[in-house]
Amino acid sequence: MKKTNKHVDSFEDYASKFLTKSSSYETPKNTSQLERYVNKMESVKTLTYNEERKLAKDIQNGNQEALMKLVEPHVRDVIQLVKQINTDLHPELIHEGNLGLIEAGKEYDGKSIFRKFAKPYVIKYIQKELAEHPDNYKDPYVEPSKTRVRVCGTCLVNRKHQTT
Repeated sequence: MKKTNKHVDSFEDYASKFLTKSSSYETPKNTSQLERYVNKMESVKTLTYNEERKLAKDIQNGNQEALMKLVEPHVRDVIQLVKQINTDLHPELIHEGNLGLIEAGKEYDGKSIFRKFAKPYVIKYIQKELAEHPDNYKDPYVEPSKTRVRVCGTCLVNRKHQTT
């Protein structure tokens, strides 16, 4: 029995089969868990005032699921407050802010907008965490620039005559 060698397709055939079709594979993005969490919270639907009031009544009746429905859309507000209070976005600060948000949800009576009602609670919890562990949230070290700073001659002369 005679073996036949398979003819290798030319590059044009290969390109027409494989390179011109749109790939169904997406390249994975290098995103951290924190980035994925922030992106997920940004996509959560916001509540209307009437929905918040209805959930407040349910929470007062002991419904824990209503508490989560009320709190989840406002996590993006916690993230914004953490960015305002501290320049870096730390997961621990977001966690503490979320605890403040949950505490506010338990106390919420439905008489005002939940965002305004919860803001002091969130700030209190974040500031408490910053006060208890100040070394954990310092800005990362940034190397000073190596550019030369020009100093005029008069400034150098005045500097010599200053007493220390």
